[in-house]
Amino acid sequence: MITTVESKSYRPLPRTPRCTCAPTLDFFIPAEEGEPNSDRLALRRLLQLGCSRCLTPNQQELTRLRYTEGMTVTAIAKQMGVAPSSVSRSLRNIREKLYRFTVEAGEIGQICDLLRRQLN
Repeated sequence: MITTVESKSYRPLPRTPRCTCAPTLDFFIPAEEGEPNSDRLALRRLLQLGCSRCLTPNQQELTRLRYTEGMTVTAIAKQMGVAPSSVSRSLRNIREKLYRFTVEAGEIGQICDLLRRQLN
């Protein structure tokens, strides 16, 4: 005897809206109200230095478009003539490079502080 399987009609799950805000440097390092925090200013300068030191000109342009101009990944991909996944992957690599740069700079800063204290 052959049995048939009832086919159920499934409703697709509703799509959740994506975040449409454009991240900028202020998003990652928000400015504090009142007097500027010296740690935040130092981190901003460190990230700007990292961009100029460890990123290629193409990566710097991509960073500028995304975090300074606030363009979406899709808009950047369309402008550059590449796939959005390529832009997203490149931005992830850029963030990883900058993270490593800031970690190494922090370690170097701690060593310099230690040496400065020993010399004084």
